[in-house]
Amino acid sequence: MSDPNGENLLLAFATDSKTSEKRKIAAIKGLGRIQTSSAVETLMELAQVEGDDPVTLAAIEALGDASR
Repeated sequence: MSDPNGENLLLAFATDSKTSEKRKIAAIKGLGRIQTSSAVETLMELAQVEGDDPVTLAAIEALGDASR
């Protein structure tokens, strides 16, 4: 079971355009670990961005972690 406040914080960091890339990637990794439906949904949205930027790649990797 995850902490809803912690999950909300991770979701906010992962999706806020003002969040630094490093912090965004850390939040994405956290979302991959907690595996809630909202976390996976957010990761899927982030993974669908075209390109190979580090945030998109982190989201794809986190989705792989969530499926294990």
